[in-house]
Amino acid sequence: MADLTDMLEEEFKEEKIFKTFEIKQDKVDTDNRTFKAVLTSEVIDKDGEIVKIDGISTKSFKKNAIVLWSHDPFSPIGKCLSFRKSGNSLVAETQLAKDDPLANRIWNLVKQDIIKGISIGFAIKDARYPTKKDLQDFGKSLRRVINKSEIFEYSLVSLPCNEDALISSVNKGLITKEECKKFFNMDLPDKKEQVTLELNLSNKTKRQVTQEIIDNAFKIKMAKKRGSLNIK
Repeated sequence: MADLTDMLEEEFKEEKIFKTFEIKQDKVDTDNRTFKAVLTSEVIDKDGEIVKIDGISTKSFKKNAIVLWSHDPFSPIGKCLSFRKSGNSLVAETQLAKDDPLANRIWNLVKQDIIKGISIGFAIKDARYPTKKDLQDFGKSLRRVINKSEIFEYSLVSLPCNEDALISSVNKGLITKEECKKFFNMDLPDKKEQVTLELNLSNKTKRQVTQEIIDNAFKIKMAKKRGSLNIK
């Protein structure tokens, strides 16, 4: 009978996973429609995993290095120009297509710091549970180490996105609210609404003030997120 650990580690093989990273604005070349972004780093991610940089293969991907929009195979928007290893990170340079309506729209959103995400698809070829040394080096939150993997696709994605920049772009006429709904599934107001919470502690009990805050909790949360909360 096979060892349980061997059976579980066998399940790791050929698994496909996606990791999302953020495009840095200082790496964007507006003249050539190119940008550089870290695809993955050898640090613990939010899934408790580490992808070993030396074990990543880009050979198959380079044969047809097309970059997609939101993992849609029918929405190519550009191509990968190069990969390079920089320290414990894998960096890719991407160029978006010209004279293409979808690529034009996405490029405008990238320049405005609205689209900030790049999502990479890996096929896991070899993975293992962390050793004691791994836990000492990287921390106890480490769940598994991906020794060998292969990039099969990467896309620009709408998450994480900059909500305030989207609102500003709607107000400037650079994008419509309908497009915000279609591409980002967001219903945006025409402009940022200021939310003012007035508390008169002298005439209200602590319970009344607490209830007032609860009643306005959603508005307060959204206003705080947008930096438009005034408390008087």
